Amino acid sequence: MSQNAFLQAVQQYDFFTENGALSHSTTGSALVDYFAKCGTYRDREQEEVNADLNKLWNDSPLIALMIVFYVRNISRKSRGFFTSTEVQKGQGARDEFRKAIVFLATNHPEVLQKNLWLIPVVGCWRDLWHEDLINVLDRTQVYDLVQRGMQDEDMRGLVAKYLPRIRSKGQTYTEQHKARNEWARGLCKVMGWSEKEYRQFKSNPAHSAHQFQRVMSAGLWDELDFSKIPGKALFKLVSKRGKDGHTTLERHNQIERYTEWIKAQPVAKFTGYVYELLLAARGPRTTLPEKLTFDRQFDGLIEQARKDRGGLSGNVWCALDTSGSMMAEAAPGVTAFDICVGMGIFFATLNEGAFKDHVIMFDCTSYAKSFKGTFTEKVQQIMGTTTAWGSTNFQSVIDAIVDVRRKNPKVPLSDFPETLLVVSDMQFNAVNGETAQTNYDAAMEKLAAVGLPKINIIWWWVTGRGKDFPSTLDDEGVTMIGGFDGSVVTLLLGGDEVIDAETGEKRKPNAYESMLKALDQEVLRQVKL
Repeated sequence: MSQNAFLQAVQQYDFFTENGALSHSTTGSALVDYFAKCGTYRDREQEEVNADLNKLWNDSPLIALMIVFYVRNISRKSRGFFTSTEVQKGQGARDEFRKAIVFLATNHPEVLQKNLWLIPVVGCWRDLWHEDLINVLDRTQVYDLVQRGMQDEDMRGLVAKYLPRIRSKGQTYTEQHKARNEWARGLCKVMGWSEKEYRQFKSNPAHSAHQFQRVMSAGLWDELDFSKIPGKALFKLVSKRGKDGHTTLERHNQIERYTEWIKAQPVAKFTGYVYELLLAARGPRTTLPEKLTFDRQFDGLIEQARKDRGGLSGNVWCALDTSGSMMAEAAPGVTAFDICVGMGIFFATLNEGAFKDHVIMFDCTSYAKSFKGTFTEKVQQIMGTTTAWGSTNFQSVIDAIVDVRRKNPKVPLSDFPETLLVVSDMQFNAVNGETAQTNYDAAMEKLAAVGLPKINIIWWWVTGRGKDFPSTLDDEGVTMIGGFDGSVVTLLLGGDEVIDAETGEKRKPNAYESMLKALDQEVLRQVKL
């Protein structure tokens, strides 16, 4: 953590946002630089990932490894090779993780071997034979791991579900089909199986992961148990329409039965992102079963985020960037604005304090907004009145807080926001059109001028497009994080103070210490060098 004071100073106040605001080229830590944005990364070049991870590895191989597995970790309780006592929270990102695994396989194969077993724990068995990794990972090690999975009661069904099917010659169309056939036949050789025995293992009725698919394939729709259907599959059955304009459940006359079932459920499973539900829910012709499904699945995400640690406590105000730059694509076919609004609804719903269901939005100016009702109702309320346009005037959010202090001095300090959760691409306008101050420094100065304490800030990126950072490790009470799964935020808040190593005095955690807090999870403690 210690750094030459000159080198530290020369890398501060040395960069600008796309809108001309003074900023920083680094937080002061390569680990924090990467952690802040890694959850948003999609489709980067392997060389770019390698360059980032080389820097991380030189800083701290152990923390670098924890971040890599955090990137892939799907928020859920771990089971199988490792069973956690609490929900383990991460970003569920696949592409960046696979490229990180390529980096490890190339540069640190012995470390990857020690941690290979964690891949299906934090992610999915299918990751091991994805086209990006099928010819990268050591085949013998992967086959050994698959055999261990077959012997594990919690893993066996998932192994059977995700093993690649062996295609006949007439159905082998691509190089990827050939590679998977070769991989599967290699496993058959190791297991001493014929291809028929391999297929029998995959289709064994004892593997419940396949059960709902078997019922549908047999045409036994009236026997379909909706509670056994995985969240993503349920989402598609209810909302995906075919060429005939009907969903699968409509096509097979299951809507009435399904609607009665989903009405009775307090929550429904879903392992996707909030923005996926938002995109489906914002249409003007959403049907009742669709609305009920999206609402229950959103409530399931909220319930999971609250498990073990509770929701957002204290006065946490979510600030949503609705400027024109948020219309940039953050994931295939999805804008940063879509993700931002979904995260805003999620954070505001997760909030358990006075600011529950309240947000402030900012573009050229800022405006406070509250919403009520179910998830789909909140989506309609916010999407029906909000568009992404204009510039990115973050100072308007601070000005709104300062104006209340000036105009209503009797409002207790305890009623003001304690934490500002800023969901943005961080490409802010220059302060007062000038480049003398960063937005963070100007904000703290304005608050102090009216007698308000420093506010905690969580900078939450929904796209890592920008190359700058609004704060550094020198700024206490600051967290820098990003991604499309907001549940990890519950690990970051709390009244913790740390003892400053240099002064010996108590202070709020900085971005590095907040990162370590997010990484301090049961499953991530299992990584080994």
